[in-house]
Amino acid sequence: MNHVNPTPRQRREAALNGPLLGHACANTERARRRDIAYFWAWCEAAGLGGENYPVDYAILAQFVENHLTALAPEVHQQLLDRDKRRKGALRVGTIRRMLSTLSVVHLALDEPSACRDPRLHYRLRAAKRQEAAPRKRRALTRDLLELVVDACGDDARGLRDRAILLVGWAAGGLRRSELCALDIESVRRTADGGRLCAQAHEHENPGGRHRTAPPRASSRRTSLMDECQARQRRLPLRGHPP
Repeated sequence: MNHVNPTPRQRREAALNGPLLGHACANTERARRRDIAYFWAWCEAAGLGGENYPVDYAILAQFVENHLTALAPEVHQQLLDRDKRRKGALRVGTIRRMLSTLSVVHLALDEPSACRDPRLHYRLRAAKRQEAAPRKRRALTRDLLELVVDACGDDARGLRDRAILLVGWAAGGLRRSELCALDIESVRRTADGGRLCAQAHEHENPGGRHRTAPPRASSRRTSLMDECQARQRRLPLRGHPP
């Protein structure tokens, strides 16, 4: 009986779906697949060959250097044609994430990995020191929030937008994805003074976490939620057209 050896891509897919990596949440799985696809697309565009494991240190070092400085124009154009999301060099954090993804794939494949080679670590650490500090954004204050809320319309879309703004302000610290994932059932009124409690599902915590709104402006939020719940069949916060 002839036995056909699996291709590197088939081995990688088996590893991503296997017992070590197969239980990741949906966001993590998508990010890993996107990182792997980008890395091998870059290898092909740079003339370094197709997918194969283990990945040599020299290829990883070239990947790091190319993405810290500038890609060759022809390589860059091929990646743009393949839906590379941004132009120019990648940030150090993005490169580290891609190396981490490659590292866990090597681990799942039981292959030796150069992804954690100290030389790569020190090169990225040096680049991080030179990287421009991110610009801090001014926080939304209550007076500005009131202006934004008052500018929302009285139709279904305006009601949805006001609900998202007020619940997000009340819960505090929610990620944008968590806030957008809220629906009517995620927000309930508690017995202590009309406060609202929102449950948001974190990307690494399927059980979610609970946020209890502070009492400030509780009457406005409470009346808004009453209106939302009264129109629940007509306006679910999730799935409503933007």
